[in-house]
Amino acid sequence: MLDVDHFKRINDKHGHAVGDGVLQELCSRISQRLRRTDVFCRFGGEEFMVLCPTTDAEQAYSLALELWQSLRSAPMDPVGIVTASFGVASWRGDEGIDGLLLRADSAVYVAKQAGRDRVEAQRVQA
Repeated sequence: MLDVDHFKRINDKHGHAVGDGVLQELCSRISQRLRRTDVFCRFGGEEFMVLCPTTDAEQAYSLALELWQSLRSAPMDPVGIVTASFGVASWRGDEGIDGLLLRADSAVYVAKQAGRDRVEAQRVQA
């Protein structure tokens, strides 16, 4: 899961049309790095989800780092560098989709609380 950092500022400063362009560019950059079997969707507002079947936790974290870097590596006209906070969670066989989403969202929250513009993985519970 990823959430664009300070997206409201982009809309407020540059207008909603520019904000929409930023979201389109973000989608383009992320889509270019995914496999055909991955599912990339908008979760709401400036939040997005990438579901990666047959991907373990380490691979998912590596992909999130790659996606994070793809956003911050080049400016988006006219707003400059756009960053995002990423949360990585792996499916557990004993949970439903709500559990997975909650853990991914919690990891995004940790990334936001730690200063944004980073990738955080779920915390493993014993």
